[in-house]
Amino acid sequence: MNPLTHWKRAPLRRQLSLAMALVCLLALGVAGTVMLAQLHRQALSALDDTMGSLGQLLANRSSAAMAFGDAAAGAENLAALKALPYVSQACLIDALGVPLARHARAGEAVTCPDRQQPLGRLEYRQDIRIGGESVGVLWLRANDEGVLQRLRPSLAALGLGLALALGVALLAAQPLQRALQRPLDRVREVAQRVEQSGDFEVRVPDLGEHELGRLGRAFNRMLDTIARQSRALGDRERHARALFEASHLAQLVLDRIDGRILEANAAAVHLLAPGPDARPLLGRGVDEALGTDAATRALHSLQGLALGELKLLCLPARRAQETWETELHLLCTDRDGQAIVHAVLEDVTERRALERARLEQTAELERRVEERTRHLAQTIQSLNDARDQLVLAEKQAALARLVAGMAHEINTPVGNARLAVSTIAEARTEFVQAIQAGLRRSELERFLSQVEEGHELAERNLQRVIELVAAFKQMSADQASMERRHFLLDQLVEEIMRLLAPQLRRSGCELTLQLEPGIEMFSQAGPLEQVVVNLVQNALLHGFDGRSDGRLRIEAKRLADGEQVELVVSDDGVGMRAEVLERAFDPFFTTKMGRGGLGLGLPIVQGLVQKLLGGRLQIDSAPDMGTRVSVRMPLQGPES
Repeated sequence: MNPLTHWKRAPLRRQLSLAMALVCLLALGVAGTVMLAQLHRQALSALDDTMGSLGQLLANRSSAAMAFGDAAAGAENLAALKALPYVSQACLIDALGVPLARHARAGEAVTCPDRQQPLGRLEYRQDIRIGGESVGVLWLRANDEGVLQRLRPSLAALGLGLALALGVALLAAQPLQRALQRPLDRVREVAQRVEQSGDFEVRVPDLGEHELGRLGRAFNRMLDTIARQSRALGDRERHARALFEASHLAQLVLDRIDGRILEANAAAVHLLAPGPDARPLLGRGVDEALGTDAATRALHSLQGLALGELKLLCLPARRAQETWETELHLLCTDRDGQAIVHAVLEDVTERRALERARLEQTAELERRVEERTRHLAQTIQSLNDARDQLVLAEKQAALARLVAGMAHEINTPVGNARLAVSTIAEARTEFVQAIQAGLRRSELERFLSQVEEGHELAERNLQRVIELVAAFKQMSADQASMERRHFLLDQLVEEIMRLLAPQLRRSGCELTLQLEPGIEMFSQAGPLEQVVVNLVQNALLHGFDGRSDGRLRIEAKRLADGEQVELVVSDDGVGMRAEVLERAFDPFFTTKMGRGGLGLGLPIVQGLVQKLLGGRLQIDSAPDMGTRVSVRMPLQGPES
């Protein structure tokens, strides 16, 4: 087994013991290492002192042998080093660098260095002097035996200390292990009891104020939370069970695999197995309980449900000899590792019948609505046709009044012209008779004067007729055409008022024109002429009702923005009451019904101003204060 795995599976007590032992060994090992390093430095220092003293002694003893080149005496002096195990090699080297004598431990070869060669590890050099002059060099090499000899007692003492410290640590770990293990055992015992009995009311005793005590209290708080949640869950389960049993809807708990009925409430028993006992229903398959071949679809649907999936089935069912329609709501859940399906079964036979009846009623209502809509559309079309006819009649009436006034206006100059021509014819007859009787100068002059006066009278009246016919012709062309054209507003209004002059004279109305000259417009002249005619005739018909005189004023001016013009038609007539003013633009509303009024004058004017001239209409009036109608429109009218 892997040592790490073995360590993880070991009891906590053993892990604590091993951990403490390892910690102690690590600490002692570090301390021992430091101590050994210190002892090693001390041993080296002592060895240096010893080798220095030894080198000084041998150098003094070998000075004579070096001075006389006595190799035997030098070798004898070096032979004394055999008693010192920590000296491995030695050489006496004369002033010329030639070795005089050598010494080495058994089995070692001596290689004497040069006098100037740098010293190596554990190597020492001592000058040999006589009278202050160097005659040679003593070279010594030590080994580790001397260091080890000095360290052995310390190593033994250190090992003994480590062993004693480890033993003390292991002995001291036992109470600590028990102090740590005992609270953990209490927590473990409570956890095992909770696991085995499911009792969340057991608690860990107070373990003190240390970390394990706080762990025990946290474990108890966790048990309190679990206990509360468990009680709440139990309450919810009991509540759900009560709802399940008391529900008026038929509810079943089914096995998802085979469709067996595991639980059924009273409504399900009453619906599927009438009687007070549910035992005939439990254990049966849902397809068997529904009693039709189509119900086998329910079983296939159960088996195909995933956890959390909700599904609705509409199935026929059979009870006794009766077939009824059902809706089966399915929800798949998990209970104790078993996949179950909560099913809600509802008899929807009556509801479906009501729905079919409602659909039939809806279809019938839609048919009636469609028929009435068709009739209403026909009625609206008839009303629209009638309105168009009335609008046409109103226009024709206005045109008839205009034509009548035009005929009267033309009749006067034509009659005058005819009178002038008759006068000239009578003067011609008298002139012929005078020639036959003898023409005098005075008769000739009178004849020429009569001819000249008749000619002037005829020409003046015929010119008047020409002007009236031209104005009427232009107005007729404007009424027939919906194209925009350039025109001067003051000239257009003046031409219209010349055509309306007979109506103004008959009504005794005094007309005042205050028209700003030079206002050029590019718009539809025909609708504008119709607006002026309707407003003037409306004032004559309604404003001066019951009066033999009155004042009518027409103003036109350019507005400050330079892009619009205002045309105002005002009178000092009887005015309108507030309730009449509110309905002034309502079609077919008139105070002169049956007396020449159709109630379409102002509605037509409003439509012409807004739709064709691109302007807006405002009317102000009060009883006995007259009426003022303002039309504001752009100089360039919209395209038709």
